[in-house]
Amino acid sequence: MTYRDIVSQVKAPFHQGVAPQSQRLSSRHIISIALRKRSKLLAQEREKKSLKDKFLLQSICIPLIEVAKHECSCVSINGCKVLRSKNKIPTPLKESEKQVVSIDGSISFSPTTFKDYKEFQRLKVNSPKFYIMNEYLYISGVEDLQWVKLIDVFEDPYAADNYTDCSEETSDSFCSSALETEFRILPKLEDAVILLIIEELYKSWQNGLQDIINNQTIDGTGK
Repeated sequence: MTYRDIVSQVKAPFHQGVAPQSQRLSSRHIISIALRKRSKLLAQEREKKSLKDKFLLQSICIPLIEVAKHECSCVSINGCKVLRSKNKIPTPLKESEKQVVSIDGSISFSPTTFKDYKEFQRLKVNSPKFYIMNEYLYISGVEDLQWVKLIDVFEDPYAADNYTDCSEETSDSFCSSALETEFRILPKLEDAVILLIIEELYKSWQNGLQDIINNQTIDGTGK
């Protein structure tokens, strides 16, 4: 199921009346709701321990830069070196199991937090680790590394698909149309996400109509 399929199926029930509601629904708005509903449904599947991450996993190649010393929490320690993703990374799904490896797979990085990282530096523990802060990926425990690969389930599959290419230094590579992109969700949840989108749009439309009626009553143009 592509993003275009979602937009088409969501608009279908609103094709009625002189000015169909479907004409007022932008694809961007529908997709933004779809991504929120996707995150909600996948979180529920994870709670039930029935989420098959393998079907949803995406791999992105991330160029790294050396963090300036004033950004480094261990500035007073000789030889301290922290690498950071050159650009902000797509937002991973909450509670997902992130994997970070070197491009050739020879180095595997263990997850940590910024707080724990500072403690490791105090104890001079320098094993390969990673953490995410302010939408950037940070890498420690290695030197002279230019790229890493992040494997995860992301909130927006399109953003992950078009993040960057391993052969490019920047993320200016060709991006396909979002509407033609596959909407990564478990097949059994496809109908559910469509229904949730329609329900939200219908409630929003009803609330807007009620506001108009209330305003007309207050200003005397209605009963």
